[in-house]
Amino acid sequence: MVKIFFIIAVFLVTSCIAILKAKNFTETSKFAIKWVFGLFALIALNFFNEAFLFEWLGWNGTNKNDWVFVLWWGLVFSWFIYGFGMLFRKLREKK
Repeated sequence: MVKIFFIIAVFLVTSCIAILKAKNFTETSKFAIKWVFGLFALIALNFFNEAFLFEWLGWNGTNKNDWVFVLWWGLVFSWFIYGFGMLFRKLREKK
């Protein structure tokens, strides 16, 4: 759970810095809100998997669900890199 809070904090801090430094405030803030919302969608997917899918498959507490977590963290990392790159590009844009 600490890892999830850390990821949320990193996403929020990165978004806030990008919004405050952006030349086009409204466009950057809209993208940052979508980016953070995407993170919450990934977290909701993780909670759904843990609460319902793994229980239904009988994978809770076994090694069978490890590949799902590797895939999930890969998605979170990819989403972060995509959003960070887009925010960095928006920061470098001229008006």
